Amino acid sequence: MAHPRRPRKNLYDVIFSDKKEVSDTENGLGQVNSTHRMAHRLRMAVFKGASTNPKRNSFLQKTMELALRKGMRLREISKIVETFSNPLDPSHTYILQLRLEQKIYVVIIANCASLHQIRYILLPLLNQYNGDFVNVLPLYHYNINIEAILSYELISDFKNLESKLLRDSLVCKAKAVQVVDLDTGAINFKCDPDDVRDTCLALKDKGYNILHLECNFKAKVPIRLSSDDHKRYLKFYNSLAKMRHIIKIFDNVVSK
Repeated sequence: MAHPRRPRKNLYDVIFSDKKEVSDTENGLGQVNSTHRMAHRLRMAVFKGASTNPKRNSFLQKTMELALRKGMRLREISKIVETFSNPLDPSHTYILQLRLEQKIYVVIIANCASLHQIRYILLPLLNQYNGDFVNVLPLYHYNINIEAILSYELISDFKNLESKLLRDSLVCKAKAVQVVDLDTGAINFKCDPDDVRDTCLALKDKGYNILHLECNFKAKVPIRLSSDDHKRYLKFYNSLAKMRHIIKIFDNVVSK
């Protein structure tokens, strides 16, 4: 992915100088908070310096120092850098939903050549633990963030940028669009879990470069399992985690 040319430093002020603060809504152009913006700067520093080691990447070292001065904790900074060192590939990322024993609900993020292939790989394990593929999303809060970089050609037309972003978000099945950092041309798109691949591919077709994809899920009502059920579930979880295609596992089970 080519690093985008740097736009004018006052581009943000030019676009939003006569506009009131915009809230982050599903139908409007919002702005991310300072922590999200700093996380983006850390990712850009890793990308620009081609290393997650601050001793070998002066861009990252300076950005980490800035983040610490802004109040971010070193643990939080390290997690952002570590996550970016193993990025999700949007074209091969699949979100699968499982139910075990009629009460355990699991969401999996997998990296595989196709949805059919990963379902085929998971089937023997599901059969062993009385599991199946069902829709469990209504039982979860979720947040899907697609951090994309505008090409210089797109960002240079800043007079029409806001309308273009809103239009592109609709066409690409995004639920919301946020400004991350127009100094670097960074925009954040939010979408539903079922639309992740389609939204990413549509954004690429529109001329965006995907810098980072982040998918998080949290059970609305966690459950506590009996000791025996918990041991059985841990066996399932550990078997699942060992599969090379599995990137992340979310469940509704309270840890013991």
